[in-house]
Amino acid sequence: MKGDTKSSCLEIVISGLKPRPKGRPRFVKAKIVNGRFIKGHAYTPASTRGYEKELAWHFRTACKEPWKGLIALEIQFCTASSGDADNLAKAVLDAGNKILFLDDSQVVRLTTEKIKSSDEEIHLVMRKVVQ
Repeated sequence: MKGDTKSSCLEIVISGLKPRPKGRPRFVKAKIVNGRFIKGHAYTPASTRGYEKELAWHFRTACKEPWKGLIALEIQFCTASSGDADNLAKAVLDAGNKILFLDDSQVVRLTTEKIKSSDEEIHLVMRKVVQ
């Protein structure tokens, strides 16, 4: 892992972590328990939460504080598994919130690439966009 928030480029390589797509939200219906109304709600599957937590750990190691301003992000996924590139990127963006950037809405340019490989790896390059 290279870089810090003082430069205009941060490169992170995570080897050995299998890229996974963002899991679809799950829903719990509203119900009555012991006479009390329990509202229905959506939640992220536990497997996705665990994966995003592991990504966040790698991101914290590489980035001391979240970047401000507009960001260009390039993500390359090397994986043998399936999964749409946009869903793979969504998990990375969500894990990067408040760690790599304040919010993923700062990402104004996103490039993703999925390469079939038996070596599981995520390669991320983050750059500041100058207006």
